[in-house]
Amino acid sequence: MDRLIDWWLGNCKKLVPVLLLLLGLSFYGISKLQMVYDFEAFFPKGDPDLAFYQDYKASFGPDDNNLFIAIEAPDGIFQQQFLQQLDALTNTLDSVPSITDVVAINRIKNPIKSPFGFIMRQVLHTDDPAGYSTDSTRIYEDERLVGRLVGSDAKSVVIILEVEDTLTQTAASTLNGELKSLLEQYFPQRWHLAGKAIIQAEYVRVQQEEVMLFTALSGLLVLVILWLIYRSIWLIAVALGTVLLALIYFLGFLGLLGIPLDLMSALFPILMLIVGLSDVIHIIARYQECVAEEPTQQRLAMKRTINDIGLAVFLTSFTTAIGFLSLVTSRIGPLQTFGYTAALGVMMAYATATIVVPTLLMLLNPRKIAAKTSLHRLEAVVQWCYLTGKLHGNRVLWVSAALLIVGLYGISQISTEARLLNDLPRREQLKSDFIFFEEKMGGFRSFELALLPQGGKDMHHPEVLIAISQIESYLAGRNEVRAVLSPTTLYKSLHRAHHADRAAYYTLPTDDATYANYQKLIADNPNDLSRVLINQDATMGRLGGRVNDVGSDSTARLYQNLRDWVGQYVPESVLKVQVTGSSLLYDNNNIYVVSGLMQGIGFAFIVISIVMALLFRNWRMVIVSLLPNVLPLVLTAAFMGFAGIVMDAPTTIVFTIALGIAVDDTIHFLSRYKVELSNGYDKEEAIARSFDITGKALILTTVVLFFGFAVLLGSQMMLTMKVGMLVSITLATALVFDLLLLPVLIRRFTK
Repeated sequence: MDRLIDWWLGNCKKLVPVLLLLLGLSFYGISKLQMVYDFEAFFPKGDPDLAFYQDYKASFGPDDNNLFIAIEAPDGIFQQQFLQQLDALTNTLDSVPSITDVVAINRIKNPIKSPFGFIMRQVLHTDDPAGYSTDSTRIYEDERLVGRLVGSDAKSVVIILEVEDTLTQTAASTLNGELKSLLEQYFPQRWHLAGKAIIQAEYVRVQQEEVMLFTALSGLLVLVILWLIYRSIWLIAVALGTVLLALIYFLGFLGLLGIPLDLMSALFPILMLIVGLSDVIHIIARYQECVAEEPTQQRLAMKRTINDIGLAVFLTSFTTAIGFLSLVTSRIGPLQTFGYTAALGVMMAYATATIVVPTLLMLLNPRKIAAKTSLHRLEAVVQWCYLTGKLHGNRVLWVSAALLIVGLYGISQISTEARLLNDLPRREQLKSDFIFFEEKMGGFRSFELALLPQGGKDMHHPEVLIAISQIESYLAGRNEVRAVLSPTTLYKSLHRAHHADRAAYYTLPTDDATYANYQKLIADNPNDLSRVLINQDATMGRLGGRVNDVGSDSTARLYQNLRDWVGQYVPESVLKVQVTGSSLLYDNNNIYVVSGLMQGIGFAFIVISIVMALLFRNWRMVIVSLLPNVLPLVLTAAFMGFAGIVMDAPTTIVFTIALGIAVDDTIHFLSRYKVELSNGYDKEEAIARSFDITGKALILTTVVLFFGFAVLLGSQMMLTMKVGMLVSITLATALVFDLLLLPVLIRRFTK
């Protein structure tokens, strides 16, 4: 081993040209990086509901390619100036690229059967104020319009835009900008936008702004902390320069491979900057101590540094990578991608640190490095932790046990009621618009039922249509699904049209002859509505509506209650129904997230246990090493329960980051403890020397990491903010347990 280290120290400088070449390639790769937001990428792989939805989507098109514009009219919508502006806006929207259809109350026409065939009558006569009273009565008697295109209080209207299904990220951002500009032109300060394309554009915009901002803020904060510790421009340059170099290599690698930054991986720059510093700080801290003892033996000091902490630095990077790799057990694509790419990034940071830091430190004056250190200021804290565990071990154990009990109770309070609202950027109009649709317009999340006729019947069979109507009545009675459209809408509309457009006749026919007549009319006059409600061979129908963002658990109960009711009251020989749609798949994420999280953490703990077993060859030490890392995770999860933070797909990142980082301090402490035992010291002396040698570095790295992540609390992205909050909590508690509980466990439960 000594020969290998000697060879390395003698040849590491020769790699400088290679590092510079890689730097150039990395900058080229970074220029190719893109940021995307793909909502459907979060649909769980292997989910049978996803397979069914793909077939359903092929028949009827997507259920999430609509945009919704709500326009407020404080004085009521039946004002000529307001309606003329609405006309002008909808006419302008027709010419906006990426918009394929515009539906609004001022464009709706109802068919009326006359002796000369069907005539189309405008439901709203914009240029005839005298008829507004009659129009209002007719509109608010029509359940197809109220709650869908007009607000129930007559003080708002909704424009529904159908956009291209294959909308690119650039096109979505362009459309978002154009719509905002038009709406501000026609209805300043009185509009609200919602829909997948808008969320997609806003997420990417905020991501792009915040990735650079918080990377810079984290770097600046770390810079300040490092200055307070080292008071050496050269050491700070070594630390930050190495981490930034690793970050550039990593991002360049992603760019060269064509891996984009998405909702999850936008955290990479911040994670690499903060997590990468841990390896660098440990190397610098130990080198300072070694070179202070032998300032004229620089090479010997570096050799001692590598001998003392080389294995520990590798193991901490490896276990951090394992924490991220635990995400590959997830069935959600972006989580898997984040897991293996983050693991790769951690190991790239390790490789960069072990190559660059020794090279740069060997170029610096060792006397200045030793003289500038301020780590001795932490000695009092380290000594207090050592004495507390030694003199009050029982108290430490009892407090830890009490915290475990409180933590387990807190975990029982965690909600899995995932809501789209939980992930929207804070302080952004997108969130206020979302809330407006929730409170005033009955939401905009889709509700989709696939209607499957049975027994040789098709969608036009009277028994099938009656069964669908019963389902609609059930949904209406529960007031959970609004703006419902289904194949019965076609028949009810025709029945109303045959009776002078009177609202009382918006019902299904009562005789087979009338059904047959309407079926022929629908077949002979197909339109956009009939195509999206009944597939080409009439073997499947679609019931679509809108629901509030009540949460994944509540929506799951809605689905299950519906299935139970259909099973009891709708004969299987007539009709089967299957809940489907993008909203269902989004809610399904939670089921897979919880199970995937437990599998992932279990996998990580097994691998970390194997590492500890190989390192110490003592099963008691394996248990001792894991307990101080279980408690921080338990307490972080408990905080989520007490604070009402929902366990959803993005939040699972917190536990992988937390597990990987929390175990680092344990490894550094136990690795030093093992070295001291092998040097002939007894248990207590080995613990004391481990505190002296590693305690200060553990505190320093935790402080840097804590404040680096805490900066993220200012993010508008809920994911980023939660990562900053929860990882900071985990880091702080992990340090406390490593310095107080771990030594007590070593004293009490190891030989």
